[in-house]
Amino acid sequence: MSGDMANEVSGLVYGPVVQAGRIGGDVHVHQPAVVASSPPPPAQLPPPRRLVDREANSRAMHAARGNRVIVVTGPAGVGKTALAVNWAHRVCADFPDGALLAELRGYAVGKPATPEETLGRFLRALGVDTRHVPAGIEEMTSLYRSATNGRRHRGGDEPDSAHHSGRTRRPHNPP
Repeated sequence: MSGDMANEVSGLVYGPVVQAGRIGGDVHVHQPAVVASSPPPPAQLPPPRRLVDREANSRAMHAARGNRVIVVTGPAGVGKTALAVNWAHRVCADFPDGALLAELRGYAVGKPATPEETLGRFLRALGVDTRHVPAGIEEMTSLYRSATNGRRHRGGDEPDSAHHSGRTRRPHNPP
């Protein structure tokens, strides 16, 4: 062969790349469920909002940040999500592996999101190929644990949360 040859890959690539001048036969590329060269950390938080009279709540959340879970409660429309999102933006340096947000549709018209829908979104955001997302909640939960093992994420759900038992909590109607 004569002449200079050059290969280049441009843009973002999150999986294997095969470059060859000549291929004699088939090429098979097999990938694990969680891609070895991971995509960028998920950044699912909406922009922060302006808060009024929430300094005490923000301080309480900051003081409790060593806990695994911080729960913000209250009726619809009082600003729970805005408070949590603003706080999450302020502590983003503590969670270098990204932010996940579950839109559970607890107060929206229609059905709330199922745990399977939410875990599927999280797994895809973490780089799991859609073809490798299991159908059952137990396997999805196991894969989520594996995909997040050793990582520090901040996460939230909006506006109502799903129990860790896999049941979706629905808002109650006050008397």
